[in-house]
Amino acid sequence: MDESHVNEALDSVAATVFPHRAIEIQKLWMSRSMTKPKALSTRQTSAAISRLNNALPRFPKGNDDDKFTEAQLTTMLEWSLPAKWREQFDLKGYTPTQHTRARLILECEALERYQTDKRAVDVSNNNKRKRR
Repeated sequence: MDESHVNEALDSVAATVFPHRAIEIQKLWMSRSMTKPKALSTRQTSAAISRLNNALPRFPKGNDDDKFTEAQLTTMLEWSLPAKWREQFDLKGYTPTQHTRARLILECEALERYQTDKRAVDVSNNNKRKRR
């Protein structure tokens, strides 16, 4: 069987299954509406964004040129974060887009550790109050 026939058939199925303007809508959502889920760490969110980006060429009429650049992925990750975190970056004088995505992840992991430590202290304090 000729591989071009298989690819043509898969493209035909994809055009039927995917909604109209699927790649355009996906890219708009990724760049404008994506938010980091509370249940995921920043590292996990970044990995999910990378997986979505790598899937873009598989959309109907998609190709490698449709993928976001590393700088664009860093911007997406930054703007998916809670506003309070971005405020912390401003207070530190840290601008994520002037650094790598790996650096942004490290900065966020510090905030995640702080939140985890703060929750542990809050739980401990609540338990102490209940005992009284």
